[in-house]
Amino acid sequence: MRFEERYHALRQKFARSLPDRLQELTDLRQRMASAQGDAAAWDLFFTSSHGLIGAAATFSFPDFTERARSLANVTQGGVKRYAEPEALASALSVIDEHLSNLDQLAREAISALRDPMPHLAQEERHRGAERRVVALTQDEVLRERLRQELARRNAVVESAPDYPALHRMVESDPPDGVLLDMRGLAITAQTPALTFSANYQQRQTPSPVAALHEEDGLTHRLAAVRLGSTHFFRAPGEPARLARILAPLPRNIEDDPYRVLLVDDSPVLTEFYQSILEQAGMQAHILNDPSQLLEALDAHAPELVVLDLYMPGINGIELGWVIRQNDRFADLPLLFLSGEKNLGRRLSDRNLAHEDYLIKPVSPAAFTRVVLSRIKQRRDSRRKLEHMRSALRELEHLQHALNEHAIVSVTDPSGRITYANEKFCETSGYTMAELIGQDHRILKSGEHPPEYYARMWETISNGQVWHGEVKNRRKDGSFYWVSASIVPLLNDQGEPWEYISIRTDITQQRMYRARAHSMALFAEKHPSPMLRVDCHNLILDANPAAEALGMGQNQACPFTARLAERGMGSLLECVLSNRRPQFETTLGDRRYNVVLQGVSALSVAHIYAEDITDRVRAEETLREREARISAIVEHSNEGMVVVDAQGAITLFNRAAETLFGCDAEQMMGRAITDLLPQSPFPMALPVDVERLEQNRLELSGVRIDGGEFEARLSLSMIPLSEPAMFVGIVQDISARKQFERNLTAAKEAAERASQAKSRFLSSMSHELRTPMNAVLGFSQLLLSDPVEPLSAGQADSVQEILSAGNHLLELINEVLDLARIESGRIELKIERTRLGLLLQECLTLMSAQAAERGVLMPDESALNDCAPVFCLADRKRLKQVALNLLSNAIKYNIPGGEVMLGCDMREDGFVRVWVRDTGRGIPAHKAQEVFEPFNRLGADHSGVEGSGIGLAICRRLMEEMGGAIGFESEAGKGALFWIDIPLSGDAAQSSEEGGAEMCGVEPDSAQPAHAALVLYVEDDPINRKLMERAAARRPAWRLITAPDAESGLAMAKQERPHLCLLDINLPGKDGFYLLEALRADRRFRTIPIYAVTASAMPEDVARGRAAGFDGYITKPLQLESLLRVLDAALERRENALKGFSGLTETGGRG
Repeated sequence: MRFEERYHALRQKFARSLPDRLQELTDLRQRMASAQGDAAAWDLFFTSSHGLIGAAATFSFPDFTERARSLANVTQGGVKRYAEPEALASALSVIDEHLSNLDQLAREAISALRDPMPHLAQEERHRGAERRVVALTQDEVLRERLRQELARRNAVVESAPDYPALHRMVESDPPDGVLLDMRGLAITAQTPALTFSANYQQRQTPSPVAALHEEDGLTHRLAAVRLGSTHFFRAPGEPARLARILAPLPRNIEDDPYRVLLVDDSPVLTEFYQSILEQAGMQAHILNDPSQLLEALDAHAPELVVLDLYMPGINGIELGWVIRQNDRFADLPLLFLSGEKNLGRRLSDRNLAHEDYLIKPVSPAAFTRVVLSRIKQRRDSRRKLEHMRSALRELEHLQHALNEHAIVSVTDPSGRITYANEKFCETSGYTMAELIGQDHRILKSGEHPPEYYARMWETISNGQVWHGEVKNRRKDGSFYWVSASIVPLLNDQGEPWEYISIRTDITQQRMYRARAHSMALFAEKHPSPMLRVDCHNLILDANPAAEALGMGQNQACPFTARLAERGMGSLLECVLSNRRPQFETTLGDRRYNVVLQGVSALSVAHIYAEDITDRVRAEETLREREARISAIVEHSNEGMVVVDAQGAITLFNRAAETLFGCDAEQMMGRAITDLLPQSPFPMALPVDVERLEQNRLELSGVRIDGGEFEARLSLSMIPLSEPAMFVGIVQDISARKQFERNLTAAKEAAERASQAKSRFLSSMSHELRTPMNAVLGFSQLLLSDPVEPLSAGQADSVQEILSAGNHLLELINEVLDLARIESGRIELKIERTRLGLLLQECLTLMSAQAAERGVLMPDESALNDCAPVFCLADRKRLKQVALNLLSNAIKYNIPGGEVMLGCDMREDGFVRVWVRDTGRGIPAHKAQEVFEPFNRLGADHSGVEGSGIGLAICRRLMEEMGGAIGFESEAGKGALFWIDIPLSGDAAQSSEEGGAEMCGVEPDSAQPAHAALVLYVEDDPINRKLMERAAARRPAWRLITAPDAESGLAMAKQERPHLCLLDINLPGKDGFYLLEALRADRRFRTIPIYAVTASAMPEDVARGRAAGFDGYITKPLQLESLLRVLDAALERRENALKGFSGLTETGGRG
């Protein structure tokens, strides 16, 4: 059914319903006339009469409309308006009059139902074009292009020749849009604005009015607004954009039709509104019972609600508030309909001024535009809101992703941190509270110079984005690198008001870059070939080592040829499966270990070829060596056992099998303590390896049959063994131990024999020296007796006795020296010795012997080369050697012969002293016998005295002092003997010892000023007599003697001697006892006490000095020397006593 047809049907329906509706008002009028006035009846009467206003206006009954409005005005406000009875009666009278008039008008309306609809006539004229745009412009091009664009939108363009015509067209027949081209228009303050018809202006969203002008300034925009424009464009404008504004395409509501709820108690009106909306493609649901509003909202979910203002028992404004109080419908558009002229004011009074409203009667076109516009706005708002929510969700997701990945912070223009995300806190180690208010200096690492930060600040301060890498320091002091982007946010003046810093932790990336760089350098410098090849075996990259072998880009790789031969598949298969085969191959004369790594993602293979030629050869050599070592171990004559730290056997060679009488397989895993119970296992770790290897254990071994043997175990730790392993060498030392026991027994026997020999020599020395002391002593007395001098013949005989006695004494001394040297008991004192002085003393001592034999000796000039030389030697023994050589040169020289002496410096750190004679020389066949003891080389009957052991002693002494001795000789031409002595590195002067003849005493000829009492304790009467004869030559002495220690001690206590001479080997108590006893008495603690004994062995002399003797004099005695020594001792004591006496007399302190 066409809209107009339906409209006519509804109009007729309304007209025919008027008598019934007027009857309802008449019934209510009767209730309103009650005594008190029925207030509910008054309100219902008003609502019903007011409903007639809108309906009558809608269906074009203007007279009925105005009369119904007058009736509603009388009852508006209820009965309370008429508190006075007269006022009430007057009001009821007016109501009755209006009802009568309305009844008459109703009958007229029914009779005139076939009249057309006046206010729909204009709309019918344009119903074919649907939409219409009026344009005022002199721009023909713009008008034509706009026409084309609007035609695509089912709209037409009507031209207005001038502004007054436009004004009339808009006011009389409102279009869907207006184009107002202000160029060339004379616009003044009196120019009227565009005004639309009353019905058109009843909506809040009027049709668009687009204004154009070539200047876009405030003045022109204000002028456009004052003329009623809704949009402003700078001329000439874009036709397509103008068309979108002036005739917007409606949303395709057939796919998703707009939903409208019509709330009105009038079924006729709601059907009318429904037909209008359905004609526009919308869904319209009718609700004539307002009490079902909430259920209808839930059931239909409308996008707009049309509310009649007045309905029985309720009004639309109250329903609007009910809807607004529900959060689900808070944004639901409301459209109020009413016949009241002041509807907008009433809505404003009820805080609903923002809602749309229309004054009845409602134009279908205006009603449709308002509903479409409001629902479209709501949908657009919701769509935008959803887009915003979606964008917000995306931003939240992006921010979450950014926060998960990036280190974000925000700072104010001064650089103070105002925000930091969790990643920032997690990476830096600072909490949010510690960061806020700080600047980024808190993170400075000291890596970058100040200029680096200055350039950064200059960039961002100028509003530019800065990118860079920064090294930061965490709170704990560790460092990390970030890739940073700092974005300045600018204000309207273009100045930064905030900085956003987005950083990425690139510590690992820098490490990877450094590692990649290192790997590149590694490949560049690596001596082995490194290649990258494609699936077709063509080389893509090669390092210098590979290029040196002739492998370059785009050449075939020679290393992959053996893949298929070795069952490893093709190169392509290795690449696609990411396999990593490893194999050895030969290239030329070199052997390579090739490792290939397939990378399917890159379709390449990385090849590393290590030259293992030397290693292969070394391994072959090692295998050969291991085989040899294994053979050596297996065939070694010594038992070898390898054990772990717990002592479990892991190797057992054949010699060990023979030694212990068992098989190697039988012993594998067994404890070494089964065979060597005393072995140090289990071994505590770690092991002191040096101490272990120096440890040679001698212990008992146990054979498998239970037999025992003496064994030696040498242990050493196998280096680089994990776990620790030890190799033990086991030897059967039973025979050797027996030999050692036999050797020990023999040694002990030899030592006993040596001790017996020493005792014999000591005893012999003592026993020989005692009688020699008497022989030589009395001979000296005879020769030097001034009272009874000897005749010449007697003196010659006594001299022979002295000569023979001295020779015998020399022989005794040499035999004792040789015995001491051979037994190793000689003691040497190696010291710096001035060689020239020593030789000078020797020449002096030998001058008398040379003169006696008529031999010419060298003068002092012969020693010029030796004068500054210092050597390292025992001075006494070196002098003994030199005297022996000089003595032999004199004794074995010819009468009138000559002795020569000299020294030569050698390059090997020695000085050579030589002595040459002009004697008969030594025959060549006897040269080997020169240094043999007791061999005089046939000189036994030559008349030259000698023992034949002097040179033997000299050789032993020179060897002990680190030197050497030798000779050169030719028969008949004399002999040259030489000695080599080590030189001293220090040329400083050294103290020289005198040549005292007696141990521990100094020769002195002084005699005491007063008589002295001397005690001599000696068991041999001859020696006592000799001493008495010698003391008789000292008138100032008084000698007393005692035969043993006991009597000597008693005599000393009785006589209180000034000096004591004690023999050592006394009967009963010896001389040491007597010395101790005397020193125990404070009266004898300061007197000189000398030992006079035949015990001349070095150990005897050392013992005597250690015991406390003031001197040690050995027999036989040199009487004159002895007397001088004793004189000096007595004089020293006398001087000491005088000094003490002087201190006492003068009161000095002692």
